[in-house]
Amino acid sequence: MGAAEFWEERYAGKPKVWSGRVNPGLVEFASGLPAGRALDLGCGEGGDAVWLARQGWQVTAVDISATAVARGHAAAEAAGVPDDRIRWLAQDLAHWQPEGSYDLVSAFFLQSPMELPRGEVLSRAAAAVAPGGHVLVVSHAAPPPWARGHDH
Repeated sequence: MGAAEFWEERYAGKPKVWSGRVNPGLVEFASGLPAGRALDLGCGEGGDAVWLARQGWQVTAVDISATAVARGHAAAEAAGVPDDRIRWLAQDLAHWQPEGSYDLVSAFFLQSPMELPRGEVLSRAAAAVAPGGHVLVVSHAAPPPWARGHDH
């Protein structure tokens, strides 16, 4: 099973995977920043993207799961966020290249039990940061994908 199948199965198998709320670390970090263009890597069901858009940001939200992206879009509509504030993309970040430049690149918990070239993904995203922009990466310590199934 590849990463796309894994994440699509995970999202499609439950009515909701995450809370839908913004990550508190993003609120703390971005609240004082002037709104601009933001890139949300691994956006999941869109809690961070919706919050950023409501703060005036123009957001590109990317996730490998089409189900997650559709839920994010629905959450944005329910929150009254205009369609032109968030560009929702179902893309495999392992092969996706950001277009343009961003004032904020956010990657909260961009990790996977499936193989993910995280360093390459973050390097490409960091290269798309505008002068004076910011990169915010938050993650849990996690075993590498090759350790799955080992109990020692």
